[in-house]
Amino acid sequence: MRVNQHLPCPPDNELKLVLKFYYHLGMNDNNIATAVMDHFDPSIYSISAYTVRRRRKVWGLSSTRKQHHSVETIAAHVDAIKERFPNRGAETIRKALLMEKNIRVPRPVVAEYLKMIEPDAVQARRYQRFKRRTFLSIGPNEMWSLDQHDKFKRYGLFFHVGLDPYPGVIHWCKVWWTVRNPKLIARFYFDAARAIGGVPLITQSDPGTENVNVAYAHTALRHQADPSLDGTIQHRWFRKHGNIKPEIHWSVFQRDWAAGFQEMLDKGVDQGLYDIGDPLECLIFRFVFIPFIQKEVDAWVHQRNWTKRRADRKKVLPNGIPMLILQKPHQWNAADYKIYISPQSFAQMESKYAPSDDPVFKLVPDAFAVHANTIWTAMGSPRPDFHNAWAMYV
Repeated sequence: MRVNQHLPCPPDNELKLVLKFYYHLGMNDNNIATAVMDHFDPSIYSISAYTVRRRRKVWGLSSTRKQHHSVETIAAHVDAIKERFPNRGAETIRKALLMEKNIRVPRPVVAEYLKMIEPDAVQARRYQRFKRRTFLSIGPNEMWSLDQHDKFKRYGLFFHVGLDPYPGVIHWCKVWWTVRNPKLIARFYFDAARAIGGVPLITQSDPGTENVNVAYAHTALRHQADPSLDGTIQHRWFRKHGNIKPEIHWSVFQRDWAAGFQEMLDKGVDQGLYDIGDPLECLIFRFVFIPFIQKEVDAWVHQRNWTKRRADRKKVLPNGIPMLILQKPHQWNAADYKIYISPQSFAQMESKYAPSDDPVFKLVPDAFAVHANTIWTAMGSPRPDFHNAWAMYV
């Protein structure tokens, strides 16, 4: 049997899932070939971009060129995205088409269609000006930044975010009927920390009582892990514009995600369907809208975490797909600063700082939930979406 000088390709039954994962992130064949080898022993296997291309063709994973998309074929999909996100530009829409529809289309094609349907908006986006601020971080899990957002206050909705500035990963972006309760914010922190099996070196936030339990819990966990830190506070408080990264997050969130949903919510409020001052209407609104909006926010966060940011020569932090930077910091010459925490320690601190029996964790009071769930089941347990949520509320 003829044998060449190259190592064999990984077995197809193991390779296919990994290759498809990176393909759906929008990587080209060269980058896929490099990323795939993180999952296999390089002393046993190897793979080239040419082999990736051949496997893609066999498995029906067409390249951007082979999908042959045009303005006409993407029009309906772009229109659907613009209905929910009216302020989106060409690049963000291109990423959404990839993540939501597996449509690989060149950015110029999307830009051409936007120029046709909203020339004034395209021109306005070109002339945005941003105030530049420098932010430094040395690696994933060096710090987590926390902040709240009250621009949906008129609907009785509030948001809270926790993110890792170095990779740009959003660990949580939650909507609830309050974000002023420190036990609730601590629960967000514990859920995110459990998901990665540890905590960052330090947490930071604006001054505010809602963040004190995170400060206490994080400091206590760090002291348990490293007794030499005894007597120190492992949380930083920033005033005004010191907590830069969450401010940037909320700016993008408000411009990209919030605009379409605020317009949708305004329609119901302006039609007199919802009065935040009416306790019954407020509970019905919570029951219908909070789970629906959280699902939409989760989808938005997923896209942000798994797509590359726009290139910026003046940016100090690495530019790549945030989740890959978090998972493979060595590729950016960085180290992961995560501190391992045992499940027992998490349970101990959570029982103290975010006890599960606190009423703040209930979407609606128990008595109301019983009646609401009975009615919801009788309706066939429908799923609210952007178009029918108000009809279900009424």
